[in-house]
Amino acid sequence: MSPALKRRVQGWVNVGPVQPLPVNVPILKCGGCHRIHGEGGAVGPDLSYVADHRSKEWIIKHFRDPQSTSPGSIMPKFPLDETQLTELTAYMLSLKKAV
Repeated sequence: MSPALKRRVQGWVNVGPVQPLPVNVPILKCGGCHRIHGEGGAVGPDLSYVADHRSKEWIIKHFRDPQSTSPGSIMPKFPLDETQLTELTAYMLSLKKAV
């Protein structure tokens, strides 16, 4: 991981009990549309605490076909393999408020 990417990822995940962004997941430019802890775009929903209101099953289904869970969504389908899907889902599930 490049130093610039590492700084960006750390900036996205250093608030709360969050796992690091999976290295095996290609840079999908999620931050172009989504905010995580104040960083990123505002086109899509804020993902800072997505795990507080979405299940693992919902997240996986959404990554496989965003239209199936969010009709009208402009989020594209990404060609994630099973490992990438698993790692990205685990990352999303780490995005929740500290208890």
